[in-house]
Amino acid sequence: MREKGLVHLVAIAEFDEDRGIMLRARYPPDQDIAPYTEEDLANFVIPLQDYDIPYMVLNINGETIFGMGYFKRKTDKSLKRSTRQASCLVLARQPYFDLFEPFLVDGVMKFMDEGLKDKGMLQTLFTTLNDVNTKTTLTIWNKSHTLTLRQLQEDEFGSISLMKLVELFQTDTMLLWYSLLRQERILFSGSPAVAVGNFCLAAPLLVAPIRGFTANICPYFPLVLLNRPELDIYTTKSGCIFGATNPIFEQMSHMYDVLAMFSSSVCVIHNAGIKVSSVDKDFIRCVLSGIHDRKGENWVRQQFRSYTEKFLERVASNHLSDHQRKLLATDRAFSKTTLYLNYLRVQASASPLLNVLPPPVELLDAIAQSPEGLQRQRNLSYLDAACAGTPPPGMSTVNIADIDELVDHDVVSVITPLIFGSNSTERKYAINIIASIATTIKGQVSILANTTNFVKAIIDIARDTNERPNVIIAASCFLLKMSSLNMGAREMIENDAINILTEIVCTNDFNNLNFKRNAASALLNIFRLFRDESPPKLTFEDQLKSTDLSYTSIILQLMDLLCVTVEGMVPPSPEVTEIIKALEANIATGLSVYPDIQTRSSATGALQAELVRSPFLMLQFIEAGGLKLLWENQSLAVGFQDSPEMKLHYLSWDVICMVADTHIGACAIVDLRIVDQAIESFDISVNSFQLSRVLRFFEVVAQQRMLAPSFIRLDGLQVLISVILAFYDSLPLVCVAALSALRYLVRFHGEHHPQMFKRELSRLVLLASNQQRDQRLLRTLLGLCVTGPSPDVEITEIFQPARRKFRVLDAQNTPQ
Repeated sequence: MREKGLVHLVAIAEFDEDRGIMLRARYPPDQDIAPYTEEDLANFVIPLQDYDIPYMVLNINGETIFGMGYFKRKTDKSLKRSTRQASCLVLARQPYFDLFEPFLVDGVMKFMDEGLKDKGMLQTLFTTLNDVNTKTTLTIWNKSHTLTLRQLQEDEFGSISLMKLVELFQTDTMLLWYSLLRQERILFSGSPAVAVGNFCLAAPLLVAPIRGFTANICPYFPLVLLNRPELDIYTTKSGCIFGATNPIFEQMSHMYDVLAMFSSSVCVIHNAGIKVSSVDKDFIRCVLSGIHDRKGENWVRQQFRSYTEKFLERVASNHLSDHQRKLLATDRAFSKTTLYLNYLRVQASASPLLNVLPPPVELLDAIAQSPEGLQRQRNLSYLDAACAGTPPPGMSTVNIADIDELVDHDVVSVITPLIFGSNSTERKYAINIIASIATTIKGQVSILANTTNFVKAIIDIARDTNERPNVIIAASCFLLKMSSLNMGAREMIENDAINILTEIVCTNDFNNLNFKRNAASALLNIFRLFRDESPPKLTFEDQLKSTDLSYTSIILQLMDLLCVTVEGMVPPSPEVTEIIKALEANIATGLSVYPDIQTRSSATGALQAELVRSPFLMLQFIEAGGLKLLWENQSLAVGFQDSPEMKLHYLSWDVICMVADTHIGACAIVDLRIVDQAIESFDISVNSFQLSRVLRFFEVVAQQRMLAPSFIRLDGLQVLISVILAFYDSLPLVCVAALSALRYLVRFHGEHHPQMFKRELSRLVLLASNQQRDQRLLRTLLGLCVTGPSPDVEITEIFQPARRKFRVLDAQNTPQ
């Protein structure tokens, strides 16, 4: 019997023009892969992108095996399709994905350049990878790789990022938190496969230290394997988490309870009545603020761990909040689940870890009791570093719960005198600590309730030319963090921060870019939260003279948010140039030229993921003419709903929606008449995938002041009403997008067209009052249309008698 090492198998898969997707070779050749076949493994690692990294979690004869493929497409004019597609695959007993990746890159490139001329290629790769967890440097094919091995816990995987998941799904991340605790079936749907897999594998980190999810994860589910019995576990068993790049999975609602979609960055709850509480929202806002402050992956993981640990303490003491009790202690009692019982067993067997340094509250007490001197300064530095996410050895990172505990111990009153003391080092640490306190809702409430007008005082420090540079930088950090939450941004506006920050940004002194970058980022936060605030009188164009790309990218985003044209100011990066080339790629066959659908689709999917990561890339892409190419590509929709052309259509619409949410994008949409053409070509009979994409675009258009008036003028309101009337009882997901768009139009434009809105909305009220059928869903959704700030009085009036009738009907339809 062969001795079991780290690596179970390595292989090369490719797309053969005659035989299709296949496993070209594997090593060891006789290694057991049952119940999977070679064709199954090939389908797992040959997606449709130019480059992709599909992940796998497989059960091979009762053993959990982790898989990873590095897929690459390369132009080869000698082939009929002019492209070669191949993937290098590893199956291993530990998920060291970050360590495996460079070796798989070398493997797939060697195969594409040489084929299998080197007969021992896979054996060499197998032998080398088996040493990954024993050596710090490995050499293969004359290339050396330095390795850093990190011990992985259960449900933890190398190179996986929880922060990316939180950045994409924002507040809806908390829906996933509840879904994991309730062991709902979760589907992540989007593109590319590496992003889908990342989110599937990162999801368990939301509820750490609870463990036990790995066996139920399928990071990438190929459509061709849909009816394989051994894979049914990933779509039928409670608690399963699986990912798909083919949008057809979104319509298979029997396979999931929660759908997390990349296209709209939202989670749709299908079979579970999960909602997010105000406490959950406060927590996730604080986490997002920390991400904005570049606190990093480990800090994000620690925040969710602390939040879950606090929940577990409530479970143990039977002190759940009413909201948590409703979701986690009634029909699905969390305290009786295998997840919780396993957690208790692990806790009982764990030995306590002792910190060398005291916890944050004790450090605060020591600071309060110490006179000025080296010891107080040292304690301030420890607390500052821990709050910033870089604690000294022997001390844990301060998390959101710790910050709230510091607030309960009156940290603001303790630290305030030090901000105005004579010691500049203490002033720096003190301002930094208060800045960290400002990252939570509770912290900002405490700061604003203090008798000291902190915002005004810190603004004065930031403007003081005689102050030490490190103190000025700390002051700008405080203002940046205050601007990340609504209440802090409002306080800054009331203290004239917009004009003061603008003056700081608009100086032509580029020697202190950290100071200017923080000020510009604070302005960006303020105008994102309060888009109706009057723009500053000074302009920012001169700031583009800076050679610092990170700074100029913030300035350009700020200008775009303020509706200042940035046309001609955003040179495309090499990355954007490559994306543009891929979006218009063609295949020549004889004298004919056809669109290269696969290349265009893969580029669009990769672009979607990159735009979430980098808002500045969005400006570059639009300026380079990318929107025109997206519009042309979406028009290529032909064939079945899962054909390559239709996939390109869906992906193109997804990115168009993202583009429409910027000023420069809205300008480009006007120039290309995209709203006009979308309404003119709107067809209610197309498949639900197409409908949902176009309606999502209309939802974004309804929020854009530049685009919404033309949408209304072109009978867009009537289009939305027709969709709701046609599909409210058969395709509720489609109707949600239409009703959401309708809601924004009512809120922002109802007063300008009251008679039109009254006429069209009356049709929906009439339908919702139908006594022949139970219309509670429609009535609930319709009620959203007149909620929010200042809906038109005349429009609201048509709902008052209808609402009374709705309540009577609902009472009649409620079973006794």
